[in-house]
Amino acid sequence: MGNSNSFTKAKVFEVTSFFIFPILDITIIIETLRSGLKGGIIQMEEQTELNKGIGTITPEKKEVLKPTKVKIVKVSLRDTKKGKIVNCESKHPDKEENINISSLAYLRDKQITNGGLWFTLDKEGNIQQGSALAIFMEKLQAKTLNELVDKEPDTELDDKNWLCFKSY
Repeated sequence: MGNSNSFTKAKVFEVTSFFIFPILDITIIIETLRSGLKGGIIQMEEQTELNKGIGTITPEKKEVLKPTKVKIVKVSLRDTKKGKIVNCESKHPDKEENINISSLAYLRDKQITNGGLWFTLDKEGNIQQGSALAIFMEKLQAKTLNELVDKEPDTELDDKNWLCFKSY
């Protein structure tokens, strides 16, 4: 045994009915479960995790890369809860593996602002003028996202010590 996720008792589901619906030559099997709980959740009456105390091991600090020029090797879009963001896979001279950068420090209203490289389009379906992404592309003289590949922008640390592109 020795499993830290073990438990002593659990309610067991009982199959109360069985239906088969043929849809487009695919058979979908639906089992109706009865457990006495909403949504068929298994209720643990005792969990060993509830008896865990606070550890004494200090977590390792994340590696902070120094701000420097990086080389963009790949550009892609990544879906997030807020929308699509441009992800630039980049080569940093102090790290063997590539890093991902998707934010920018830039000037807005005479102040340095940090923002994500959000993929927002205007009414004509082009990248929104004045957005952080557009400012970044203009700084690197890239007319399309594909033209960002092989560019070597400067970076700086944001307020959480993550590298972001610098465009001011």
